[in-house]
Amino acid sequence: MTASNTSMASRIRPTGILGIAIVVAIALLLIAVGSFATIVMQHLNRAGREEVTITAFNDWRVICPPAKQKNTGCVLNMDVAREGGETLLRFSLTDADPNPNLMMTVPHGVLLDQGVGLSVTGVDMKVRPYETCDAIGCIANLAIDEQTLNAMKSNQKAQIVVVPGNGKPVAVPFSLNGFTDGYAELKSANASRSFWSFLD
Repeated sequence: MTASNTSMASRIRPTGILGIAIVVAIALLLIAVGSFATIVMQHLNRAGREEVTITAFNDWRVICPPAKQKNTGCVLNMDVAREGGETLLRFSLTDADPNPNLMMTVPHGVLLDQGVGLSVTGVDMKVRPYETCDAIGCIANLAIDEQTLNAMKSNQKAQIVVVPGNGKPVAVPFSLNGFTDGYAELKSANASRSFWSFLD
């Protein structure tokens, strides 16, 4: 190759690379625009719905109110039923922020002054006082620290410890199967609702 040909090749090569880079950039831009358009359409479709949506993750489920309801978020929920079908235990997590609040509902007839304990393998038991009682049972709220949250994600079972009228503590097991995926979905769903609520 002559000197003139070499010089010409050196001038052509960067131009070719630049052209490829431009094509790739345009392709990525089109993909991003398409993805955003898809997200917008999904939101518009959801926004017109009036029904509650329920997404199951094994034993846990994420329940979201209609998209038109502002200032309301989704809930990560799990019920433990008695043999007759009545609710024995109920767990509800309403946010995925640092130290999320876990609402624990246990049966009536417990000694209220003893509180309720949450026992998960790998962390110390957390005991909280009852705050109120409703038609289902008595309710206590627990702010879950990072260590307890990680333990709930890594275990398949945990226990609620209550003290019935005879004064003898009883441990009632419940499933954590699906909690990790449900928690991730709760976080994503509430972030999405917050984002679109800000734009609407």
